[in-house]
Amino acid sequence: MLGAIPPVDLPTWTELRLVMPELVLTVGMVIVLMGAMAARGRPGVPIVLAMVTAIAGMVAVGLTMFEPAEAGIERLIFHQTLAIDPFSQFFKLLLMLTILLVLIQWMGLHRGQDDLEPSDWPDYACLLLGAALGMSLLASARDLLVVLIAMETASLPSYVLAGIRKRRRLGAEASMKFVLIGAVATGLMVYGMSLLYGASGSLKLDAIVGAANDGITPIWAVGMIFLFTGFAFKLSAVPLHFWCPDVFEGAPFDVATFLSVASKGAAVVLLARMVDLFGAYSGSHGGEAGMAMLLGVGIFGAVTATWGNLVALRQTRIRRMLAYSSIAQAGYMIMAVAALSVAGSGHSAEAMTAILFYLTVYLFMNVGAFTLAARISAASGSEEMSSMAGWIHRRPLEVVLLGIFLLSLFGLPTLGGFLGKWYLAVVMGRLGEIGIALVVVLLVNTLFSLAFYLKPLYHMVLQPMPQGGEAVASAGSRSDHSPIGLGVAIVCAAGVFWTGLDLGATSLIRPFGHTAGRGMVETRGDPPAAVQQTIFDKDAESNLRPSSQRPGASLSRTVEFTGDHAPSGSLKPSSVINP
Repeated sequence: MLGAIPPVDLPTWTELRLVMPELVLTVGMVIVLMGAMAARGRPGVPIVLAMVTAIAGMVAVGLTMFEPAEAGIERLIFHQTLAIDPFSQFFKLLLMLTILLVLIQWMGLHRGQDDLEPSDWPDYACLLLGAALGMSLLASARDLLVVLIAMETASLPSYVLAGIRKRRRLGAEASMKFVLIGAVATGLMVYGMSLLYGASGSLKLDAIVGAANDGITPIWAVGMIFLFTGFAFKLSAVPLHFWCPDVFEGAPFDVATFLSVASKGAAVVLLARMVDLFGAYSGSHGGEAGMAMLLGVGIFGAVTATWGNLVALRQTRIRRMLAYSSIAQAGYMIMAVAALSVAGSGHSAEAMTAILFYLTVYLFMNVGAFTLAARISAASGSEEMSSMAGWIHRRPLEVVLLGIFLLSLFGLPTLGGFLGKWYLAVVMGRLGEIGIALVVVLLVNTLFSLAFYLKPLYHMVLQPMPQGGEAVASAGSRSDHSPIGLGVAIVCAAGVFWTGLDLGATSLIRPFGHTAGRGMVETRGDPPAAVQQTIFDKDAESNLRPSSQRPGASLSRTVEFTGDHAPSGSLKPSSVINP
């Protein structure tokens, strides 16, 4: 006789509403493919559908981001495997904006190019949305299994996008290198996850952090190192940065733009979430573990920034220079993430706000720089910076715009890069001697970077155009004459000045730079496990004390249990537990 069939654990409407951006991307992928089949002979339809999907995703994120009832709330859904909070939601808004700008950039750069067949357009749009889906999940992951699934969902389409130009041997080589290095990084990361599971008995990030209660064991430490290896791959951080310049050089400019902004951004958000949980734990169990994490992450970021800048000094091709620049920029953000590892600093929200601000500026700077580098390279017929000599006389507007982006990447005052680095330096400077050392590293690297950021401008402005350059500039290609790419650059320049002059940018971003306040937990599954869920609030330092009202919790903040899955017993729905 068959036993009773267990009830199906269906997601609630609240959970579906909170993952609406991911659902929009998933449905958008299907619509893009179906639209390509229905609109044969019109290859531009899938691109338009992908752009509509990005806009719909921005609307879906905004519905929860700007809803008053959701402000400052962290929701744990799907058995506490995903965290939907202001920090991750703001990144998802940036991600959707990146998709939209990259698609518009793509239309301006690839229209009329012979090496990209119209039959590839639907594949490109679908792969772009698929990679964005993985990055969106990565930003909200609070479970190692979700981290792995999201990482691979983001990586596999990226491998194909790197070699989307099938007739280019350089693109195929870049894609192969991307796959090989990605496979090694994934293998090491999965091995680290297995060690962490063995050390903690759980896949939840909070439980893994809490497993160091009695001290950091060798297995836990090795597992954490291997886990960070996967993060380093997505961040193109040293020592797993080798794929970045080769992939950026072999992939189309728009794919390089997407990888430089979206992929690094998702990894930074996930790393910040992990380090923030570690900092909250260390604040209640002594500062030794937090100081160890501070040193490790800080050195990790400092080495990445320094290596990226030093190697960029030797580059002669503008695309490889921008690739190493993106490595250095990732290092700056990693150094700021290190500030989250010490709860005693009391500036978790400030650090997260600085990271989000820099991600916003980085989006405008990189999209604009890559767009103009692509246009000028196509017009000059080469990516060598020496071949762009005298272009101030042929394309003055484009050269001026490119100068704005390069100088913003350097950190010139009144531009967004300066204010972004200032915020990062302020956060790091409040960490004591280690923080001061990180600020010095940031300043020294900034000075180094001026040399290679000025190199393209030196050739374009101060060097005369060689004989025959006028003919090459007049011929160019159809893509470099398109006004679409120039429009993208102008919009990004406006974003650089908007953030640099702080015309409301900081006040807009600040509310999303924290997960403090109430933590609303959508409980699923076994009630005791939900009751024992520990949520940390680093910023309420004065309230950090053991709570006797929740078994198994050593550190808590206001928690509201809502929905159909609230724990039964003495805790009724909507009951509030105050620390």
